[in-house]
This record gives sequence, C-alpha cells and structure tokens, in this order.
Amino acid sequence: PLDKPADELSILVESPVDRTSIELTCNDSSLPVDRRNLAYRAADLFLTQINRTCRVQIHLHKSIPTEAGLG
Repeated sequence: PLDKPADELSILVESPVDRTSIELTCNDSSLPVDRRNLAYRAADLFLTQINRTCRVQIHLHKSIPTEAGLG
C-alpha cells in the first residue's frame, strides 16, 4: 500500500493481431477515454514507434483528484 495518493495504470498488449486498437477505461467517468487522454496518446505513440499491429488495453484507476496540481 502506498502512503501517498497515486494513479494506477494496468496495461495489456496483445500481438500479433489483425489491426491495431487502443481501448482505455477509467474509474472516473468525467475523464475522456479517447485521444484527449494522455495515457491514450502515449499508447498511440508507442504503437507508431514499434511499427507493429497490437491491441492495447489500458485501465486507469484515478486516486489523485483531477486538476489537483499534483501531475
């Protein structure tokens, strides 16, 4: 257990697949789960750099309040 607030990411990468896809879920429904989200953009950049078709599933568990200035 952490004694300080922290967000947690769970990431699953499957390869090879027929086409590349990114699925992002989050326990905070007020956050976007598309290209507006930094975790999504990081996964997209990763897939561009490795030049392979992969399925990426990300779950973001927010513990730090949004816009708390702790990022």
